[in-house]
Amino acid sequence: MKAGYTLVDKGNYQTSTRSCVFKALMKKGSTKPSGTLCIFHALHNVTYYFCIPADGSPNELWNEYYGSLKQLDNAEAAREYAVFVSELYSMGGKASK
Repeated sequence: MKAGYTLVDKGNYQTSTRSCVFKALMKKGSTKPSGTLCIFHALHNVTYYFCIPADGSPNELWNEYYGSLKQLDNAEAAREYAVFVSELYSMGGKASK
């Protein structure tokens, strides 16, 4: 990881078939995350890593993130990922389920 940054746990979410761990990427001295690391583990033992840019990030970072979502191999996995992200943001990234 780049010097001057740390990861802070923001939530763990799980269903019977998938799990998701979120970690905020914090720059030293900042109170707002620079982005959010998402570790999404699917039923068939495949782990996906996504970096969700922070609000105000350059468009090229958002485009890279959107492109990375194509790794999700089926509609069910994509739906569950979206639910996990929704849970993170609706709970303010402070609760684990």
